[in-house]
Amino acid sequence: MKYLIYIFTFLISFSAFSQSKVETSISNYEKVIKAGGHLTLFFVVSNPSSDSLTAVLDLPENWSILISKTLKVGPNHTKYSYTLSTPKTVAAGFYFPKFKVLSNNNVVMTKFFDIEISEFKKIEVLNIGQPEYVREGDTLVTEYLVQNLGNSTERLKLATSRGEVFNYSDSLLLEANSNIRVKVKQKIPATENNSWNVSADLKVFTTDSETPIYQVTSVPVYSNSSKKTDPYYRFPIQVGGSFLNFNIGGVSTIAYQYIGEGKGFLDLKEKHHIDFAVRGPNELNFPTVGSYDQYSFEYDYKNTTKVSIGDYVNRVSNLIEFSRFGRGIRFEQKISKSEFQVFYQRARFLPSQKDSYGFNYAYSLNESIKFNFNYFNKDVIKDNSIFRTNILGVSSNIKKELFSVETEVALGNSNSKWDLGLFNRFNLQFHKFNLHSEIISAGKDFHGFYTNSRLLINGISYSLNKKINIGVNSNFTRINPSLDILAFRSSPISKTNMVFASFQPNNKNSFFLNYTIQEREDRQIPSSFHYKEDFSNLSYSLNQDKVLVFSQFRYGSAQNLLAGDQLKPKQFFNSMIQPSLKISNWFWLGGYFEHQNTSKFSQDNTIKNLFYYGGSLRFNYKSFVHANFMYRNNYAPDEFFEKRSFMDGSLLFDFKKHQLSLTTGRAYVPLSMNSNQNTLFFTLKYVLKLNVPVRKNKNIGHVAGNLVGMSDGILKGGVIVQMGPYKTVTDTSGNFHFNNLKPDIYHITLNGGPNMQGIIAGIKTPLVVSVKADSTEKVTIPLLKTGGLVGKVNFQVEERNLKLADNSKLPIVLVKLTNGDESFLTQINEKNEFSFKEIKPGNWSVSAFIPGKQEQFEVVNQEKNVVIGAEKLIQESFVVKSVERKIFFSGKDFKLITKK
Repeated sequence: MKYLIYIFTFLISFSAFSQSKVETSISNYEKVIKAGGHLTLFFVVSNPSSDSLTAVLDLPENWSILISKTLKVGPNHTKYSYTLSTPKTVAAGFYFPKFKVLSNNNVVMTKFFDIEISEFKKIEVLNIGQPEYVREGDTLVTEYLVQNLGNSTERLKLATSRGEVFNYSDSLLLEANSNIRVKVKQKIPATENNSWNVSADLKVFTTDSETPIYQVTSVPVYSNSSKKTDPYYRFPIQVGGSFLNFNIGGVSTIAYQYIGEGKGFLDLKEKHHIDFAVRGPNELNFPTVGSYDQYSFEYDYKNTTKVSIGDYVNRVSNLIEFSRFGRGIRFEQKISKSEFQVFYQRARFLPSQKDSYGFNYAYSLNESIKFNFNYFNKDVIKDNSIFRTNILGVSSNIKKELFSVETEVALGNSNSKWDLGLFNRFNLQFHKFNLHSEIISAGKDFHGFYTNSRLLINGISYSLNKKINIGVNSNFTRINPSLDILAFRSSPISKTNMVFASFQPNNKNSFFLNYTIQEREDRQIPSSFHYKEDFSNLSYSLNQDKVLVFSQFRYGSAQNLLAGDQLKPKQFFNSMIQPSLKISNWFWLGGYFEHQNTSKFSQDNTIKNLFYYGGSLRFNYKSFVHANFMYRNNYAPDEFFEKRSFMDGSLLFDFKKHQLSLTTGRAYVPLSMNSNQNTLFFTLKYVLKLNVPVRKNKNIGHVAGNLVGMSDGILKGGVIVQMGPYKTVTDTSGNFHFNNLKPDIYHITLNGGPNMQGIIAGIKTPLVVSVKADSTEKVTIPLLKTGGLVGKVNFQVEERNLKLADNSKLPIVLVKLTNGDESFLTQINEKNEFSFKEIKPGNWSVSAFIPGKQEQFEVVNQEKNVVIGAEKLIQESFVVKSVERKIFFSGKDFKLITKK
């Protein structure tokens, strides 16, 4: 289009030149200017004839000429100068003014020229409406004003952290210098609290930035439920039973178990805490699928003294005893910076270990440095012999801002043989560098959690910027941890070296590229894999609100060492995709699809196509129905060193006092004593939730209040008063009471009634009341008849901008009413009117203002003081006028010289 205008301009100029011999030139000028900017142009008209000429400069709409001058610079040359002003609201793009030369009112020369208005972007979000408070169960509606104060059309996406944006799609177009009003709605849930704050926000995303323009507000929420006061302090307990059906090793078994669980404080001051679990009897001895009995009890006093009796998980240190489930007793005590622990335990699910005992002492030098000293003694069963082992260990844990290091050295003695264990974990974060290192070393005669083990992990990464990260990893793993059967895994030998780069262009997309050389060997008998491989890998993750996708593609060569060391490596590739789709807010569907073309798992080293697939669903309807299901047809052989589920399904009905659950699955369990390690199980469980009264709650308080009429004719009876979750109605004298209250901070509000029309509380509500034990808090709430304020905003616009008064380009005007303690905000309507009704009588300040930078308009006398009286409606008005542009002259003379 621009070039067509240039051609058209040339033709007109040529035609004019051929007829009149008049020539026009334009001096160099700034061709790109900002909206609202100024520009000076110089034209020189050559007129060889004696005809009298005049000049006219035609401008786009709302552009204006601030200064124009005509100067004779020679017998046949005239110079015209213009200083132009562009509107602040002019849209970005190219504009083509024209300079016309006239003779006897006839155009003899027309010269087009182009001016580009640069793009200016600015989106502003302003909260313009929210309730003073809401109650649980209500729908909170907050209103926002989204303004495009730039000069180009913006494509916006609106979102909120909670609830939904009302009546707007995911994407909308907002023209330059325009605005929209947006409402955000969210349902307020019911809680056990008397009051709390809920946040409501609006996020506005533009196409140019992933960081949203964000506006958030907080609104108080008050309980709306009418509950009876419970005079007892209660302890939560769950009791029930389960039916279990297991198919293990081809044999089907049925069993029943009773269930009892409880966890909570025994007192109001939360000093005494108890946690217990009872499940039995042990009719099935297959703990790998959760069918074992459990009897455990734990008492905690002020988080300083703790006693565990029965079944508990014991953790001494990383090297000595990292995690062991067994039956026994443990005592812990904290004194100032010191911690003591003594224990006795008999392991339940580790055939190579029987009873153990020991103690631990820890000392915290400060918040970032801690030392531990440990002694441990246990029975070990190895090679059909039983012997005791003694282990002494010392460890330190240092956490600083830039780095953390955890180190442990342990010395063990077994059968008169000494051996050593070493553990070290180091992390460093320095500017853009991240360094990680972990070392585990345990000798053959060291019988702690690790025996005859080596682990070395090192990695370093560097962040080129916020989106790109590169690094190198080197891992060697040959460990023999003494895992419980509950851990469901063995430990293959692994050597891995990797170079990688990650790229995350935004929060929704991420890429991971690496080149890896590794060797993996299965140590179970018979071995199911042993191979070396090197490959390139590309992974991609998509994380959107309704779609999650993880995909991976690998290509490289692998040498199957199970088939022989002399065989040459063969090419392989592996592709995998794992999508997940949000069907609704409570329903997700997922899938898994993988294809491997490789020889590393075949005994004869032939290339095979392996296909793995599966699916999943997640169903969460409201708060009482939850369902999950997962299916996989198979796994690659090198994934069977830990428990793998071929099918998992669960259905839970969770009501206030009753819970019914159904669980089923089929799983592969390594390290199982059964010849057939494929298990199928089915469990049906019912639980009754009880709140058992522990003691009579004597630590209660009361509230007595009354309403006082500050004006004549106010009826004080029949007013609904709410305090936290409790409601009552005043008597004819305005009295109300709340009894048997737990000491807490409550909030009193007046919820209306037949006599409350045109009446408000004379003090700010919600009224905060602190209820104390064994006392009555008295409150008085004055009632006032209300008044109001109405008014109008009058626009005074310059004559040249009269068109603005007839369209939507008038600015947004907000009016605020405040008395220092309370504030109200409103926007003028389409008739430029505003109103505030049911306002407390007294001295108020009313002001009008234009949000954002509106340099074209200003409010005259934008703040006024008013006195609002009872049952009176006063009027007030404001004037908004367009800002006049003024030119200031310096008083100096300047001579213009034309160089020839």
